[in-house]
Amino acid sequence: MPTYVDCIALLNGAVAHFTRNVRRWRDGKMLLRWVAGALHEAEADFHCIKGHKQLPDLVAALRKHGQQNAGITKDIDTRTKAA
Repeated sequence: MPTYVDCIALLNGAVAHFTRNVRRWRDGKMLLRWVAGALHEAEADFHCIKGHKQLPDLVAALRKHGQQNAGITKDIDTRTKAA
């Protein structure tokens, strides 16, 4: 089963591949546009990760665990809303 490190490596590789020919970054907005484009392209590759349909179950389990450990749930909620 793939780990979060595998997912992060997939995203980093997609961003590196997508932005490899950019030689001059003009500003932060340009960087954000290119990274957003790379992430949009990488989104299609996530279907091949085994267990992707169980991600909502993982979030529910983390919330349940977070209720036992104060503070974790707030962090998970803000990240899921941002995504």
